[in-house]
Amino acid sequence: MRITFQKELDEGTKGLRTTYDIAFFGQCIDDRGKHSIDLTKSASRFSHLINYVPEDFVLVSGADRFRADASKAFCAKFPGTSVLLDATTLDVPELLLLCRHYFSDNATKHIGFIYVEPEGYKSKLSASFSPFHPIPGFTPELSSTRVGRLLAFLGFEPTRLHRVLSAEEGSNIKAFSVAFGVPSYRASWEMRAMMPNADVLNEQNAAEDVHYVGANNPLAAYRLIEQTSKTVSDKSERLILAPLGTKPASIGAVLFAALHPNVRIMFDFPLRAADRTFGVGRIHHYGVSPN
Repeated sequence: MRITFQKELDEGTKGLRTTYDIAFFGQCIDDRGKHSIDLTKSASRFSHLINYVPEDFVLVSGADRFRADASKAFCAKFPGTSVLLDATTLDVPELLLLCRHYFSDNATKHIGFIYVEPEGYKSKLSASFSPFHPIPGFTPELSSTRVGRLLAFLGFEPTRLHRVLSAEEGSNIKAFSVAFGVPSYRASWEMRAMMPNADVLNEQNAAEDVHYVGANNPLAAYRLIEQTSKTVSDKSERLILAPLGTKPASIGAVLFAALHPNVRIMFDFPLRAADRTFGVGRIHHYGVSPN
C-alpha cells in the first residue's frame, strides 16, 4: 500500500478533475458535509450512501446488508477499479471496512479520500457515545499475557480518551501514548485539544509519549503508527489504535489497521451533533494505491 498523493484544493472547488468508478458517502449533518457529498457524487460514476450498524456488525446501503467480514460479496455487488470515500461524512468503522474490502480485491487499483475542513466548530460536537462494540477483524484478543500498547489520536473531546482508558479492555492496556493534530487546521485550535485532554493525562500519569502530527496529514499519522508498531513485542503485546482525533489522522490509522490484522481498534461510535460545525474550509484529496 502506498499513499500516492495528498492535495489541498481551493475552498471553492466544485470538481476533482478525476472520475472514480464508484463512491461512498455517509449522512450529511452540516454545511461541509453537503459540500463534500456534492464533490463525491460529481467525481464518480456511481455513488452510494452507506453506514455501519455496530449492534448487528453489518454495513448497510439501501436494501443491501453485508456482514462486516463479507469482503468478496461486497466487492461483487459494488465493483470498481477506482473507489472514492467521502471521509467528511463516513466515520472510522465505514472507512475501516471499506478499505479492508477493497484492499482484498485485486481489481481495485486506486482508492481516494475527500475531506473538507470546517470553517469552525460549535461547542457541542457529540450528542452521545455508544459502548465500545468490537469491529470484526479489528479486535484481536487481549489478555494478561498479551497486553495492549495504545496509541490514541486526540481531538477536542477529552471524555473520549477517558472512556478508552476506563473501558473493560482498558485493564489490559499497560502503556499508552497520544498524538495531537499539530499544526492544526487553524491557528490556536491545537490548544482546544491539548488543554482539555491535559487533565485526563495528568489523572492517568502514565502516557509514555506525546506526539504531534499535522491535523490534515494522513501520511504523518501512518508513519507515526508504523514507528510505534516497531516498539511492540510480537509475543507479549498488541498495538491498539484509538482514532479519536481529526479525520485525516483517522485515515492514517485506518490504512495501517486494514493492512495489519494484529492491530486492535478502539472506537466509541459517537452520535455526531447536528450542525456541529459551520462553513466550508480547506478541501483535501488523498490517494492510495492498495498494491
